[in-house]
Amino acid sequence: MILIHTILNVTVGIGNFSRCYSIFKQLEMDGEECIFLVEGNQELVSQFDLTNIIFIIENDTIFSLLHRHTGIFVIDIPVAPLALVYFYRERREKVISINDQYALDIEPSIYINGDNSKNYIFNNTRKYAGAEYQIIRNDLKTYRPLIYPTLHQIRNIGIMFGGSDPGLLTEKFINELQGNDYYGFTFHIFLGSGISKNRKLSLKSKTLFNVIYIDNKLVADFFNEIDVLITMGGITSYEAMYVGVPVLSIEWKYMGQYVSYLGSLGLLVNLGDFNDETLTKLVHALSNLENINRIGQYAFETINGYGLNKVCSIILARQRELGLDK
Repeated sequence: MILIHTILNVTVGIGNFSRCYSIFKQLEMDGEECIFLVEGNQELVSQFDLTNIIFIIENDTIFSLLHRHTGIFVIDIPVAPLALVYFYRERREKVISINDQYALDIEPSIYINGDNSKNYIFNNTRKYAGAEYQIIRNDLKTYRPLIYPTLHQIRNIGIMFGGSDPGLLTEKFINELQGNDYYGFTFHIFLGSGISKNRKLSLKSKTLFNVIYIDNKLVADFFNEIDVLITMGGITSYEAMYVGVPVLSIEWKYMGQYVSYLGSLGLLVNLGDFNDETLTKLVHALSNLENINRIGQYAFETINGYGLNKVCSIILARQRELGLDK
């Protein structure tokens, strides 16, 4: 049996959950017996099919479930108490980490990183890293075109700072838009499921003629309505790249390292930290349509959706290697 463990809240967003959800669903489809354990509030991911997923808040309950498990652990935990780090370190031979936050402390048997923005060195860990291991949800396959859809003009700009936007970048962006039409662009602002109802009401109260607020809509349908996406990195960036939407990204706190790395690879346009010059940089970047298409096409070809199957194959191979598949 395979236990998948992740964390979900408004601070870390839903990216970790989304990756683990994809692994869980794929392994279930392959006939594997799995437990999907999530620390957090299921209301943040109500758009997903939550069948057979265990949501836990109390630490005692979490450790009770973990201690009873004797098989493989697949973990994606951006924050963890020391007790949890020690627990996994003691069982490192059975641990596969899909995250870089605590991998150095745990030293898992296998470390998988679809970003590879940090070149960690482990003495006793197998490392699989790079865009080929980036996990994209299976349900996005029907939205991926056969070839990159070349842009001939840019009019509709999507703005989505993850599922919860912990940096309040949406508010900052709207404040900068007030009093400007920015060359006739229409800004489609996606309000993620992790944004509270009161915050959504506050945002929607700021009525601007060139702003459309998108709420209660599938992300994939949102991508169909825009030419380019402005985000802050994370899984939203990869999903947009996968369906052929060029990405421009803000650097924000710990996410900045990922944005900088992806920008250096030519997978997105890095707009840097959010400041008074951000929209000027944005308009300048969008004026170079040739460059936007070059980046969009390269990202589309690089993020090809094969990562999920590769990750699941690694998990199952480790299970067989330890004789835990019986």
